[in-house]
Amino acid sequence: MAHRLVGVALAAGLAALVACTGSSEQSDVTVEPPTDEAVTLRPPTSVTPPTTDATTDGTDGAADTGEAGGDPLTVGALLPATGDHSYLGPATFAAARLAATEIDDAGGVLGEQVLLIEADSGGTAEPIVERSAAALLADGVDVIVGAMSSALTLDIVEPVTTAGVVLFSPASTSPTLSEVADDGLFFRTAPSDVLQGRLVGNLLSDEGAGAVLIIARDDAYGAPLAAAISATLDAGGATTGEAGRVTTLTYEVGEATEVSEEELDRVADLAAEHDPDAIVVIGFEESAQLLADLIARDLGPSTRTVLGVDANAGNALGDRFDDNGALEGLRGTFLSARPSESFVERLTAANPGLDDLRYAPEAYDAVVISALAAEAAGTTDPVALAAEIVGVTRDGVRCTTFAECRDLLAAGDDIDYDGEGGPYSFDEGGEPTAATYAVVTFGADNRIDDELTTHRFVE
Repeated sequence: MAHRLVGVALAAGLAALVACTGSSEQSDVTVEPPTDEAVTLRPPTSVTPPTTDATTDGTDGAADTGEAGGDPLTVGALLPATGDHSYLGPATFAAARLAATEIDDAGGVLGEQVLLIEADSGGTAEPIVERSAAALLADGVDVIVGAMSSALTLDIVEPVTTAGVVLFSPASTSPTLSEVADDGLFFRTAPSDVLQGRLVGNLLSDEGAGAVLIIARDDAYGAPLAAAISATLDAGGATTGEAGRVTTLTYEVGEATEVSEEELDRVADLAAEHDPDAIVVIGFEESAQLLADLIARDLGPSTRTVLGVDANAGNALGDRFDDNGALEGLRGTFLSARPSESFVERLTAANPGLDDLRYAPEAYDAVVISALAAEAAGTTDPVALAAEIVGVTRDGVRCTTFAECRDLLAAGDDIDYDGEGGPYSFDEGGEPTAATYAVVTFGADNRIDDELTTHRFVE
């Protein structure tokens, strides 16, 4: 690996996490619904956090990165090694490393190697992300790629951008982030959930869904996505007439962003009272328990149209169910950029065993776009390169790699980078105006049936 890679030392934060969670060996979670038909869930798996004590240039500990804005381009990868999005960590860390390696193989940014610093963003239940962001800022990063969760990104967008550093999320989709005060320093390669809401609403409308019940976390992710789905259904006439009603139920998220079993049970009881034709579940890890509660009340995918969304509609959800067929027919949507075969081969060759590449293209492109913006600005100063980020994604000569785009910039051309997660065409707010989503269906083994997966482009 040509670029320098260091791990931010977060021993105190990680120790606190271990103290709160105890042993990594967890017993099976048994759901006991009010019927004789029980559903058994398994706790989610986790991944090993990134290294915190070595660099690839043979030095120990954190490297001297200098001041933010100086050479080399210093990128902090603030991604989930632990917590409720840890299943996305392996691929996104790997993608950031691949981007830095390939940039360096092409000559680096302004002739200097990229310095990539990895840090654990943790999950929504542990206050790790703010300490990790502070550590990256102390190390003089120019760009932070992260966080994944909208809630975590909202926690750090003000301190990061106020410090004059770019924050570039590959996965935070809350529409709330479109309105934050960021001094022009917040960007994302994942689009606003306004687009996903449009897709889910259209899927239900296309199928002629009657009574639709949306069940969502009452937080910065769940509530805006529920509103976007409801607005699309409303625009399509789904709320007119007694058979076309749309109802949204939200459930409370605790102080540690956890959801109690009592709260999920309450919402499932209310869902049974509504007796909907279609149900949309918007949640994180707790979605498995909620779906089990719905199944116990005869509101599962075997009797209703049930849809998940990007935060829950993956094989990690199916892995929680021991009962074959429990999720058969469940559908879901998530961002699916359709990366090139070459990208998948390069990423998996360097990281054997990766089986979930969601948001890897977006993480890769966040690094590349930042590097191209620095080339366009002629400096790694965060404010200066931020001013070039929108421009390198639109209204120029189309290019698809760092080397190709860098050479066009050197020749005086304006560029339109369409990378592994593109096309992007950022708006003036720094986010994509279109995206491709996967529409997946779970099979009898409670896993996504690839043969039934389709893709929809949404503008």
